[in-house]
Amino acid sequence: MVPSKLAKALAYAIKHKRPMMITGSPGIGKSDIVFQACLTINEEMKDKARSVWKAKDHKKGEKFDEDKKYIDLIISHPIVSDPTDYKGLPFPNKDGKTADFLPFGDLMSLINADKPTVFFLDDLGQAPASVQASCFIPGTLILGESYRDIKDIKEGELVIGDDGCSHRVTHKFEHNYTGKLYKISSVNRVPITCTEEHPFEVIETYKRGNVEHGKIEVVSSPVWKTAKELVKGEYVGTPIIKPYIDDDEIYVDTVGSFKRTVKFSNDFARFLGYYVGNGYCINHPSVSRVNVCFNLAHKDKIDDCRKIMGEIFGKHVFEKIDHNCIYLGIHDKYLKHFFHKHCGDDVYDKKIPEFILYHKNIEYLTEFLRGYFLTDGYLMADKGKNRGIAYSTVSKKLALQTQIAFTRLGTIPGIKIKQGGESEFPGGRICVCRKSYTIQVSDSEALVKIGVEKDELRIVRYSFIHNNKLWTRITDIAVSNYDGKVYNLEVEGVNTYVANNYIVHNCMQLLLARRINTHKVSDHVTFIAATNRREDRAGVQGILEPVKSRFYSILPLEVEVDDWIFWAIKHKMPTDLISFVRFRREILTDFKPTSNIVNVPCPRTIANVGYMLNDGMPRDCESELISGAAGEGFSAEFVAFREVYKSLPTYKSILSNPSGARLPTEVNQLYAVCGLISSKADRKTFPKIIKYITRMDEEFQVMVVKDCIAYSKAINNLAVYSKWIEDHLDVIVRED
Repeated sequence: MVPSKLAKALAYAIKHKRPMMITGSPGIGKSDIVFQACLTINEEMKDKARSVWKAKDHKKGEKFDEDKKYIDLIISHPIVSDPTDYKGLPFPNKDGKTADFLPFGDLMSLINADKPTVFFLDDLGQAPASVQASCFIPGTLILGESYRDIKDIKEGELVIGDDGCSHRVTHKFEHNYTGKLYKISSVNRVPITCTEEHPFEVIETYKRGNVEHGKIEVVSSPVWKTAKELVKGEYVGTPIIKPYIDDDEIYVDTVGSFKRTVKFSNDFARFLGYYVGNGYCINHPSVSRVNVCFNLAHKDKIDDCRKIMGEIFGKHVFEKIDHNCIYLGIHDKYLKHFFHKHCGDDVYDKKIPEFILYHKNIEYLTEFLRGYFLTDGYLMADKGKNRGIAYSTVSKKLALQTQIAFTRLGTIPGIKIKQGGESEFPGGRICVCRKSYTIQVSDSEALVKIGVEKDELRIVRYSFIHNNKLWTRITDIAVSNYDGKVYNLEVEGVNTYVANNYIVHNCMQLLLARRINTHKVSDHVTFIAATNRREDRAGVQGILEPVKSRFYSILPLEVEVDDWIFWAIKHKMPTDLISFVRFRREILTDFKPTSNIVNVPCPRTIANVGYMLNDGMPRDCESELISGAAGEGFSAEFVAFREVYKSLPTYKSILSNPSGARLPTEVNQLYAVCGLISSKADRKTFPKIIKYITRMDEEFQVMVVKDCIAYSKAINNLAVYSKWIEDHLDVIVRED
């Protein structure tokens, strides 16, 4: 798209608040076109305001404010920005402690904008991915309808946001990342590892007072901080999930026209806990069976499980005793598929069924946790007293889900990790063990709810509840290097999700969520971005898909010589420079990037030559300065072109005798003389200029007249101008 059309497109976008992105080579004028579009809109709005003002009665001598701005332009450079530049600075409370990251400067202007405002993100493609959106490594589990590895999450899935509610994933993206990783560990948590700029929701200070002595709980407001900003002792958050399932039954299978379902009940939920703790499926060509195993000493559990299996599934329960264990089984291939789907495929993938974890009837969850404890749990004893319970599993998914399940009971149990490795068993047998997780619950209130009593009723506070979230203290932050894939999600509405049970946020929330922390960006703000292309060798790292898709249209900008000439005339570039670009048109458009630390010709560098010429650069170092601005080749050609002016007829001689003054025959001289005379055009000189150029070929005449108009619009209503237009209309149409 040529500059003149792009300026119109941007003016449309700004009027209708449509985000746009511009692509093009360096120095092509992307920033200037955004500025020009804003000026155009400002003039249009000023004209409209002037008309309204004139229609009203005013006091004598009162004048219309011609200098008033009707649109604001804010320019930002993400390439040199930190992600925190888009969220604010820490402002202290009255007690001197950091309270929140509050917007300032340009950010405050975006929030409080009460008139059209353009926020221009220049060179967005050169900004590192961490500025656009930070990411997590594979193995990070996302809390949602299916608790899965972030690399396996698909667009359209439901995940839990910071509000505890389900939200749809609108984009998932991945990219290669080389740089630092931060491993965040906190009390009772599985650590989480991410890029250094990924934001976490944290509470920086927390103090619990003694209510009996008149002291109260003190909690600072939650804020967003990047991983590299986190400090040991701060608190990271986990949402207390808000259940959304309210079904009475769950579908199992359809055989012929018969649809089998199982009704929800406490017994069914408890059996699911038995299965997750001690159950498995046998998959054999001739046998498909669901089994649950118990120690023979646990007669009450065996009787309960046998009864539930028979009553709920209406099947004969097969029993097999092997040493000191009993195996209760049901032959049913469809039930096998059901348990594989909802409870996990094997011991390393066991999980809490989502229809239990998210069911509004919390009794189903407590019965599940009771059944899971009765099979794969144990009492924690200390000095002969019961201090709580613990679950043990090799499934990271199940460990995190169990932790989340207990948040619904008002506590966040601790997770202890035992690294895998070789273990020696009695008799000298060596086994290789996988990493395992122990979930420890000590909160008396939660234990009572699942039917377990402690010897001492006490509330263990590894965490605290604030804003319907549980917060635990950061204990360690480790930094390492990484080279590999990283992933991130964009989530509908809240732009937050829960990773390894930590509340996290997409970075670049300014673009993705139109907000700065908890502050909403004004509806008057329009985002415009610009980026170079990969082939320009300008350090472009690319635009991540969720960021790129935020823009209504991506518009490629092309160099157009006539548009640059028009710009150069308006900005009073030297006449000889304009004429040279006319003569060597390709020098403006043939951009060739180089890895050497030298400038090459492009619209920006050629304009820099013009600025220096207007400044009156020293004559004895003119050649070197021009070479440094636009390259040695450009300098040599331009300096040679300027020598042509010495052989041209003077402007005074042309005006004094336009019909007889010498007309150059060399092409370079013609371009030079055309630039010379058009730069002097006004109502008085234009008739003589027309008389002189009628001796030229038509293409040069058109060029001179266009430039004359650019220099002085006052010639539009001259009779000689109208006559020339009439005589050369066919040529003008062809040119356009």
